[in-house]
Amino acid sequence: MHGRGRNEASKPEETAAKALELRSLQSQFMSNHHQKIYTQEAIQLSAKLLGINPDAYTAWNYRKLALVSRINDDSDPSLVNSIIDEELGVVKKALDRNPKSYEAWYHRNWVLSKKGRYYTSLENELQLLNDYQKQQLVNDYQKQDDRKHDNLRNFHAWNYRRFVVELTETSAEDELQYTNMINDICFSIYSVWHYRSVLVSSLVAKKADGFMPKETIRRELDYVHNAIFTDEVKQSGWFYYLWLLDQTVKMETPLRFSSWPSDGSIITTFCSEFGSFPLILYFDQAVSGVSSSTVTIDSELNGKEDLVWEPVSDNKNSQVDSCVWVARLKFDSREPCFSRKEYKVKVSLGGIFSSRGCNLTAPYEFVFTVLNTVGESSQQGIVSWTDGFDNWDDAQSKYLNSLIALNADTGFE
Repeated sequence: MHGRGRNEASKPEETAAKALELRSLQSQFMSNHHQKIYTQEAIQLSAKLLGINPDAYTAWNYRKLALVSRINDDSDPSLVNSIIDEELGVVKKALDRNPKSYEAWYHRNWVLSKKGRYYTSLENELQLLNDYQKQQLVNDYQKQDDRKHDNLRNFHAWNYRRFVVELTETSAEDELQYTNMINDICFSIYSVWHYRSVLVSSLVAKKADGFMPKETIRRELDYVHNAIFTDEVKQSGWFYYLWLLDQTVKMETPLRFSSWPSDGSIITTFCSEFGSFPLILYFDQAVSGVSSSTVTIDSELNGKEDLVWEPVSDNKNSQVDSCVWVARLKFDSREPCFSRKEYKVKVSLGGIFSSRGCNLTAPYEFVFTVLNTVGESSQQGIVSWTDGFDNWDDAQSKYLNSLIALNADTGFE
């Protein structure tokens, strides 16, 4: 894996002795497990087994059952602390044996979840993880032999780190600084660059201070250039560089939109009726700030009345990002009429930006016609608006269910 050679095989007699010891431990352990024996001696036996084979998932499951049987919500806190600290100690020894043991990292995750249930003293875990990761990196890097840098690419530890960060509510800014520190030790770790991409994406998406899209991309390009120029053979920095280039393409891709009613379409109303119909804007990227100041309507239908735009989202806050925005355009044709009359409606858009920093490109406006005709409608004030949705592409059509729900709430047909 990743060009790493296999470790040299042990001598046959050593392998046979270890196998004999392991079979003996497994036999005793399985007997205790089947009989649900959770004495201190039986638990210590499982720890000894895991010290030899950290990937024995049955032994980890046994320890979970043993822990649950020994503590409950009414247990003395000092007893709980002692048992859980003992469990974390077993995990540490297993990780010293095999730093990439799926089962050991998962068990530590499970123990910390139980720890949080009984008491909230978790602030030391992140520092312990910091020390562990740095020590593993330093130890491996000092070997000066790429074939033996096995722990440098330990995504198990980084997955666990994300769990601890969420549990301790550590900020993304702090974690980004941590990736700087790790890269100062060794910049060829894929997991660090991947984690950095997740952090940068998160900070840009929530518009954190100092993380505007274009400035962040330029800063990150300068950062990864240092790694590439130091040792161009290492692939991890190049992967991050390609990711940044992809973000640059997305960031510079113009923001486009479609609408209902579409440009040049005709909406029919009838004399002696009044009501409203929806104006729907669909953007190919999520945008915020769609309002009467960024979308203007020129029409005799609604006079100078400003429209209220709402995102198609569970959150009706006007600051939320959404690909679909809806407003209601009112019409009133209750005055007697003897011939049909057309009303042109021009919708102009400007000053709209996506969360990626893309701005709206041409066309900036679209025009449709409201045709007021002589006749009677079967339902007063109702205008059919679903025609034309079959022309929306797959990316747009995923919003139709939300729009149908909106229809039920507003009375649109």
